[in-house]
Amino acid sequence: MDIVSKDGEVKTFMNGGLVSMIIEDIDTKPGYLRFQVESAAMDFRNIRVRPEQGGIAGTHIREACVRQVAAIVTAAGLVMCNMGTSLMAQSGSGAIIELGEGTKARYVVAERLVGVDFGNEAVGTTEGITGTIVLKADGTIDASQSKITIDMKSFSSDQGLRDMFLQMSVLETAKFPTLEFVPTKAVGMPFPLPQGTPIPNSPIVMPQPAGFELMGNMTFHGVTKEVTWRVVSTINANEVSGRATTTVTFDTFGLTKPAVPLLASVEDEIRLELEFRGKRSAM
Repeated sequence: MDIVSKDGEVKTFMNGGLVSMIIEDIDTKPGYLRFQVESAAMDFRNIRVRPEQGGIAGTHIREACVRQVAAIVTAAGLVMCNMGTSLMAQSGSGAIIELGEGTKARYVVAERLVGVDFGNEAVGTTEGITGTIVLKADGTIDASQSKITIDMKSFSSDQGLRDMFLQMSVLETAKFPTLEFVPTKAVGMPFPLPQGTPIPNSPIVMPQPAGFELMGNMTFHGVTKEVTWRVVSTINANEVSGRATTTVTFDTFGLTKPAVPLLASVEDEIRLELEFRGKRSAM
């Protein structure tokens, strides 16, 4: 692939033919890109970009290389410039996902109230969450730089008395104000991370769905245990969003089950949910 300056414009040529577009085709072999070159469709792999020396020089060649290839190539990780400038892709580089505005955490516990024949769910919610997940160049998680922290004092439900009791007697937030989760492994997560799917003749890029399991060590109420979250997400070049769920028990983390006159019973399981929106950036 050649990046050349021609007629005052930077243009891309493949084997001497002008490249007009990338073709999304289900018949394309895995690992290949299908280019529309002149009047023919051609499949290539192991593509390397060679900027021509002429009309553009030095740093300008490298910048033009990245801009031009990024404009026509939608499959990340298959193209690199041979002057040491990598395309804005995830191949050969890691990624950082930083949780941001719109992220919420919930606990859900099934309970039965005295005098009521049907069950009820106690639901508490907080937006007091911070977190970063760092992916290395090989797609593994850098646990030393990754952590999600939830402010346990900020949970609230539809019952103020319940919140007060949980804070004081169950969660003991004066002693254990936060829940921390350090991810160590993501099983089934696509990597390189998807860039999204462009809609033809539109500036809109649709995020790509992905489901995986996020494993790691969770410290809750002073107890650290390995926990697995099931994650359903959508991913594009700039954002990762979705929902993660896991189930723990009161006993696992040394929690005392609520016992008050209005409660007939409380289930052993606590369902934890994380509704997240994260900004994605390259390392």
